[in-house]
Amino acid sequence: MKEDLILGGSQTLVILLANFDYQAKTGYANLSHAKPSHQRLRTLLGNSGITGIALYHVIDIVDKPMDEAWKILRDALEKQAKKNYNKLLFYYIGHGSVRGRGELYLPSIDTLQHDLEREAIRYTHIADRLYELKHIKNKIVVLDCCRSGHGGTVKGGEENYQHYFEHHELKLTGSYFIGASSSSKPAGSGIDKGIQATEFTDAFINVLSEGTENDPLKIVYSDTFQKTITEKLPAFPPVFKNNISDSFQKGVNFPFYYNQKFKISFVRACIEDKRYHKAEDFLVPILAEEKYSITTDAKEAFLLLMKVLLDEKSWTEAADLLIRVIGAVGKNNSLVALTNHDYHHIIQQQANVYMVAEDYIQARELYNKLIVIDDFNDSYAYALLSIEESIEARDQGIDKPKIIKFQSTPKGVVSGAELVIEWKVENMRYLEIFQEPGGEALRFTKTAGKQKYVILESTKFKLVATNFHDKTSESNIYVRAFQPPLFKNRPVPIPVYRQKSQIDLPNLKQFQIDLRIKLPFKNPAVGYPATEISPLNNRTLYHLYERIKNKFRRY
Repeated sequence: MKEDLILGGSQTLVILLANFDYQAKTGYANLSHAKPSHQRLRTLLGNSGITGIALYHVIDIVDKPMDEAWKILRDALEKQAKKNYNKLLFYYIGHGSVRGRGELYLPSIDTLQHDLEREAIRYTHIADRLYELKHIKNKIVVLDCCRSGHGGTVKGGEENYQHYFEHHELKLTGSYFIGASSSSKPAGSGIDKGIQATEFTDAFINVLSEGTENDPLKIVYSDTFQKTITEKLPAFPPVFKNNISDSFQKGVNFPFYYNQKFKISFVRACIEDKRYHKAEDFLVPILAEEKYSITTDAKEAFLLLMKVLLDEKSWTEAADLLIRVIGAVGKNNSLVALTNHDYHHIIQQQANVYMVAEDYIQARELYNKLIVIDDFNDSYAYALLSIEESIEARDQGIDKPKIIKFQSTPKGVVSGAELVIEWKVENMRYLEIFQEPGGEALRFTKTAGKQKYVILESTKFKLVATNFHDKTSESNIYVRAFQPPLFKNRPVPIPVYRQKSQIDLPNLKQFQIDLRIKLPFKNPAVGYPATEISPLNNRTLYHLYERIKNKFRRY
């Protein structure tokens, strides 16, 4: 159907000539602020979902000196256009100047303003070559420059609807001319509005990419397009001329391009009516057509549909939508990457929920779809293997490991003392005991056993037993560690001897002693390392300090 449109089709050649970075010596204002619009326009015109034109059919001539630009343009018109093309779009962005009786010039970035005849591209030279392409049934010329109306009028700049193409008896039938301004007025540069484009090209891009509410049909016709873009440019009304004949009567309304607003609004309406399959069937082909440059409306419609499906817990339908979109746009598409970050893992989490709930059939269905979505993720293959083993184990009546005993002796100890962890487990392949905080996990293959531990603080011990089908059981115990009351009992100092010491006894302020304390527990006395103690911290220690100091005074 795209072949029926004036703009677009798989056999359409696009020539994009743009000049932004004008050199200071030329006398022309620099248009570098509008340079980002070039990539937007190039991507739009090469968007198969809107124009039906593949991106590789777009010829770029951007910021080239006059000689180089004309060489590329002439080659495109004289050689490339004579290949298997039946439509041609020529789009120019830059300055426009008029000399003589209305001769329109397209100055390059190095064209001197006072020497246009020698250093600028004459628009008539382009028109001459367009005339020679008689096998091309539709030719669209868009001039986004000052006084561009001269491109659609007779020589001399008269404002009428006779095509400039008809001058010299060229009579280019099937042509459509769009000028950003009349023959006597400038075009909006856009710099005063803070947009990164000229005003006309910005409006042109928005109308084509967003569609129009004025036309309820799938296709935007020329009169609707002209009315919509004119409303966006009240200060610089564009000029439109057409000589469309062939299957359309000359000068009448003709189908121009596909209406993006219609397609996306239909998808949104289906979502609101909960006709999700209908919305999906309509949306996926749109994404496939736009895969090299997906429009914002299409992206938002897809993300909305995904969110609604996940909110309604339609996990399988959401996964199926992802699979269809990946098949349509490819796994490397930015839209797929975005979806993986936002929604893909939600489906994976739900698959894990099914696993924990032992709903293996649902889990297997989701993991099979996840493998299609992301075949580089090895964890999905392992999950499927585990699911198959779990299903087999369930069918054979194999249960989880059974923890008979998992206990600590004693259940509370003094910090630094030993304790014993004891276990007994049935139907296991191995078990692991984790110590929190600190401590590495210890793995055992014996079904029963004991293990000694020394803890310095209250600790949680966790046992995880695993059988041959990777089913697990776990159990936890908590052991409290008590801190000994160092000063509850009267300390008995070990005898202190002078020997060879570096201590300056007359000026002694603090010292180290080794204490051995009798504790009110059943276990024997526990030795503690030498501890730095200040004599002013405790009355008992102060008296002990005085006794030791007096003992050394006789030396």
